[in-house]
Parts: sequence; C-alpha cells; structure tokens
Amino acid sequence: MGSAVGLGNIWRFPYLAGSNGGGAFLIPYLVGIAVCGLPLLMFEYAAGRHYRLGVMGAFKAMSRRYEVVGLAIAAMVFFILSYYLVVAGWTLGYLIATPIGKEAGFSAFTATWWPVACFVVTAVVCCGVVMLGVTKGIERTSRALLPLLAVVIVLMAGYGMTLEGRGEALSFLFKPDLSALGDPLVWARGFSQAFFSLGVGMGVMITYGSYMARESAIARSSVIVASGDVSVALLAGLAIFPLVFTFGGPPGAGPQLAFETLPQVFSHMPGGMLVGSAFYLLLFVAALTSAVSMLQVVAATISDRTGWSTSRATRWLVLPLLGLGLLSALSYAPADLRFFGQPVLDLMDTTFGTFGLLVGALVTCIAIFWLADGLAMKEQVGHGAPRRFVAWSGFLLGRYVAPITLLASLATLAASLIVLGELRGR
Repeated sequence: MGSAVGLGNIWRFPYLAGSNGGGAFLIPYLVGIAVCGLPLLMFEYAAGRHYRLGVMGAFKAMSRRYEVVGLAIAAMVFFILSYYLVVAGWTLGYLIATPIGKEAGFSAFTATWWPVACFVVTAVVCCGVVMLGVTKGIERTSRALLPLLAVVIVLMAGYGMTLEGRGEALSFLFKPDLSALGDPLVWARGFSQAFFSLGVGMGVMITYGSYMARESAIARSSVIVASGDVSVALLAGLAIFPLVFTFGGPPGAGPQLAFETLPQVFSHMPGGMLVGSAFYLLLFVAALTSAVSMLQVVAATISDRTGWSTSRATRWLVLPLLGLGLLSALSYAPADLRFFGQPVLDLMDTTFGTFGLLVGALVTCIAIFWLADGLAMKEQVGHGAPRRFVAWSGFLLGRYVAPITLLASLATLAASLIVLGELRGR
C-alpha cells in the first residue's frame, strides 16, 4: 500500500481529473484499474513470489533474452525516481514554509535554491530507509506513516465536506460529462493514471512479491491494495476540490494545482495554515513511501546481479541518484536548466513517467502472461473455486486486454504529442 499510495493519488489524480472533465476522467481511470491494473498487480506479486527475485532476475528466469529488459525497467525506475524525489522535495519545502507563514507561491519557491536543498534531504532520507532493509526500514516506515496518511486524508476530506463548495465539487467529480468520453486522450490519460498510481509495470510489485510469505493471499492483498489506492485518490479529490470551488481556484490548473493554486487558497481561508500544513505533510508521507519502493527495485536489481546486500547496493546508488536528480532540481531553481527548450524535469516525466511507464507495463505483460509458466502463476494467485476464478479471469485480462489497451494508450499519447508539436511549430 505504501508503494501504491503516493503523489500519483494526491497530486497527480486531482490535477488530471481537474483538467480532463472531472467525473469523465474517473470512468476510464476506474476501468483501467479493474481490467488492467488489478490483474497485472496480482501477477506481478505472483511472479516475484514464484521466482524469489527482483525484476531483472525474474525476467531472466522467464527467458534469458528478457534479462536485458528487466535491467532496462530497473534503469527506467531509477530515472523516474530521480525526478520524483525532486517533486517530493517540493512537498517538504512547502511543509516547512506553510506553518511559518512564508510565501509559498510556486514562482517564489523556485526562484530560490530551496527546492534543490529539499531534494537532497529527501533523497538522503529515502536512501537511509532502504539501507535499513525491508523489515527494519521499509516495513517499519510504511507501518508508521500510512496510518498517519490515512488519518490526515480522512480529516481533510471531512473538512472539505463542511465547505460551501462541496456541492459543486461532488457534482464535478461524480457527475461525468459523457460527451468528454468521446475524446481518446481522456481514456489514454485515465489508463495511464491507473498504471502510474498502482505502480505496476515498474518492477516494484515483482520486487515486493519476492519477499511475500508463501501463506499470504495474493488475490486478497491485491484487491486491498487496489481498493486502498483508489480510495485515497477519491479522498484527495474530496479534500481538494471543495477548497478550490469554495475559494475560487481553477480546478483545471494542471500540475500547479498543489503548488500554486492551493497555497493561494490556504492563504485566504480561515485556519489555512493548519489545513495547508496537514496537506503538505500528507503529500510528503505519500511521496516518501512510494520513493522508497522505487529505490528498492533498483537496489534489488544490483543485488541480484552482484550478490551485494541491499544496503551496500543502496550506498553505491546515493551519488548517482543525487547527480541525476540535480538535473531535474536545477530546472525548477534559479539555474532554470532546460533541454530542447523544456525543463529537464518535464522532459524526464514525459519520456520515462509517461511513455516509459506504459512501455514497461507492456513488456511486463508480455513477460508474465506469455513467457512465464502460466500454470505456476495462476497457482500462486490462489487455490479454491473463488480464487481460481480470480486467477483465470485475471490471467485472461492480463494476457489479452491489458496489452491491447496499453498499445492503444501509447498510440493515442504519441499522436497527441505529434499534433502538439506541429501546432507549436506553426
């Protein structure tokens, strides 16, 4: 749950929903979770537990030719983590600035070197947790922070339901404009969010599955994680949109919703300092638990290949992670570092966090549902009539529906970028 619940739920879902029709975006997102995300989640767990290896080792066990693909997925996760920690650092910066009443507008924030310092601190904390190991580091951190996250998000959603804008917010989020569903981009972004939010296609759940006890029920665990993931996303919408509609912010503000629109809302509302502090604490906790899971994927990959301990592998990753992440951090700092006219962080997110993630999910589908031992995978998911039905239906969805959906999403997003590029050229 700590891996699945992160910035994708509390930062990414509200701004994507806000800029893609609210309830209209919710439909493809939920369909994507049900028919693609959940089956892949179950069978990533199954592959990890069956092979007892990280993503590269598990792919190699399925097919020797796939070892390089597992290595490529781990590398992709490392690139995603490098800029993800930058955004996580922003949440830490806002968490510090909000209680002391410091101006927290995004332009003012990125006009200082504060984002770079916050990135470095967040990256070091993330590495420290992974160095402690799965039980002492990751599990203890998640067990301590996730209840805190749950309490804060429920309290904020409850507060949102007391505001005047709750009616507009509920209508915006749960009464879809069905005409918007004719836009293939809404579907592509909804499915992309389903994969991003659950963390499938990144090797994370394969890696976590490799530590899963034999007696753990994969189907039940997967349903709990997916349900919790969706619940947090919806609660984030119920916390954020009433604030936006009550205090006059634009729901379609895009990625700046949490870092530009909401600080303005907090500064004009009664008790805004307290609510804002709770919100950025929530964001930082969610970001840290997900970042830890991504770093574990990379560290486990190095461990599988070298025989090193996870702690030693992580120590070797600290400097490369800081070096690569600084490129993204400096793109939203006074240096304004850009490649091809775009901030490095934006370029990384498009390349790895959007296209790379969908490609990773596609090759993971091919590996698990076509190259691996299908009978062994279904046996891992569960015995008994109900679980057997879940295993077979999940296997069929993952084998046929998920790859087609992923290819369609990739084609739609690629076409939209080509059209956007042509419009910019004119």
